Amino acid sequence: MNHRSLVAVIALTVGSLVVGCGGNAPGVTGDGGLDAGDDTAIDRTTVDKPPPTADGGTDENRDGVTPTAAFQSGPCPVTLARGAPITCGTVTVPENYATGGPRTVRLAVAIAKSQAPASAGGTPLVYLAGGPGGSSISDGLATGDLAEVFAAIAGDRDFVLVDQRGTGFSIPLLSCPGMTSPVAMPGGMMMPGTLSPADRAQLIDCHDGFLRRGFDLDQYDTASSADDLDMIRQALGYPQWDLLGGSYGTRLALEVMRRHPDGLRAVILDSVMPPQVDVVAENPTGIYRALDLMFKRCEAGQCGPDKLTLRTTFDQALAGVADMPIALAMAGTSFTAEMFVSLVGQLLYQRDTESYIASITTMVHDRDSVSLSNFAGLFGGEGGISTGLHLSVMCREYVPFTTHEKIQAALEKIPEGLRPYLSMEKYFDMCSIWGVSPAPDAVRAAVSSPLPSLVLAGTIDPATPPTWSMLVSTSLSGSFYFEFPKIGHGVFVEPCGAQLITTFLPQPTTRPTDPACLGD
Repeated sequence: MNHRSLVAVIALTVGSLVVGCGGNAPGVTGDGGLDAGDDTAIDRTTVDKPPPTADGGTDENRDGVTPTAAFQSGPCPVTLARGAPITCGTVTVPENYATGGPRTVRLAVAIAKSQAPASAGGTPLVYLAGGPGGSSISDGLATGDLAEVFAAIAGDRDFVLVDQRGTGFSIPLLSCPGMTSPVAMPGGMMMPGTLSPADRAQLIDCHDGFLRRGFDLDQYDTASSADDLDMIRQALGYPQWDLLGGSYGTRLALEVMRRHPDGLRAVILDSVMPPQVDVVAENPTGIYRALDLMFKRCEAGQCGPDKLTLRTTFDQALAGVADMPIALAMAGTSFTAEMFVSLVGQLLYQRDTESYIASITTMVHDRDSVSLSNFAGLFGGEGGISTGLHLSVMCREYVPFTTHEKIQAALEKIPEGLRPYLSMEKYFDMCSIWGVSPAPDAVRAAVSSPLPSLVLAGTIDPATPPTWSMLVSTSLSGSFYFEFPKIGHGVFVEPCGAQLITTFLPQPTTRPTDPACLGD
């Protein structure tokens, strides 16, 4: 589930608006292709019992299979909203590029082929999902509005979806299905709070299980994924391609720009997660900044006359649920302050969600356990994020470069009542369990590049504030920066953002004209 689908669930629950959400995600078949919704075809967390290949043999990653550096096609009975034919399959790469083996990773790839003549078709476009830990294929093969957005942006180009190593339908999948709450919400919003004893035990068990299978968790990071993408580009026979990264996908795109610039023609960076920013410490201030902007809009009468005092109602609701969680109909379950803050934070990702936030705030304020019971399921399991990949990236590339003192200093900038529910201190605990090595300092350096790039930001983004996107654009000499005053996290999913991208891609060295809808 991506964050737009989550808003759809919330909309249905509050009864305000029905928004289309994505269909069932396809699964991976044993021959490396994709099928329509059978997630039980193989156990994607392990290669101890290899699935059969198309020729009836086996593909045992630990026993020295040589990386193919070629695309192995497989069946894919799914279509995008635009009805384009899809080619699906895998590319096999080393788990460890430095040693070359013996273990390999099978990367799931889906290509919506352009219907334009070869002479007229544009440069292929690759979508990189957020997280870290999201699935590009799950996002791109959705049957709802997100698939239509992708189809409009791709136009006459091949549209390529790659599930980053450790995620989605790639093998192995670094999933920890025993978790009772996700490390990140759909869309990649880091979950604050503390690590429960039950989840701590599950995380230890999950980590130890991967080590018993021989996985090198250090290799599931952004640098390896950047190398994977260039291997896939070569395997598919594309001289160059364009990248569209959203949220953490921008972090991966930046690393490809750093490591493999010759394979790129142009890059779109939407809601940027920079390598050089302390995202763990700064995450709480970003969420509060977006929340405060919403409250100020409502206090100015821009949300309607019934929301002038939304800030006061929110503060009262938070204090009440913090003092006493709301017992739900399901035995032993409660709606907590952490759930309340996380739901509101996720809703801030999108524009015009003040009504939803106000409705949930009223439910919490009035202790409406019946209505709140509908949200309990959103906080179970992994929330569409690969826990293992999320932690390998965060614990290698971000957590080692922050401190308790930096986190506390950031928390002091937000109201005291919110601090316990926006603190990211639990990452220290999770990373002590996950045990990966800190990435080299060079990974944290700003990326400098002359490549044509379009950098997009939403002013009201709670997860990746526009200052981050602006910072990245300063070291990209070929970049054009656009900020959308009324958009949150994920500009390309909005019609105006998609329009700007389709203007940029044909002539990426020319700054697009400001669209008339920029301030809408």
